Amino acid sequence: MKINIPFNQTDAVVLFFLLILFIIGVRVVIGFFKTPDSHKKHRQSTEMKNETDSDESGFKES
Repeated sequence: MKINIPFNQTDAVVLFFLLILFIIGVRVVIGFFKTPDSHKKHRQSTEMKNETDSDESGFKES
């Protein structure tokens, strides 16, 4: 099958740039659906710190 569409170096550069943007966009969208483990670790360390603060002073700081 032969397509009679001219294709030059500028077209290739633009298509490559669009491919890179597409890949970055897919990674961002996939990142929204992942559960962030770092947030869980931060939340656990914050809870441990709050429990320690309440044990030492007798009341929990807010």
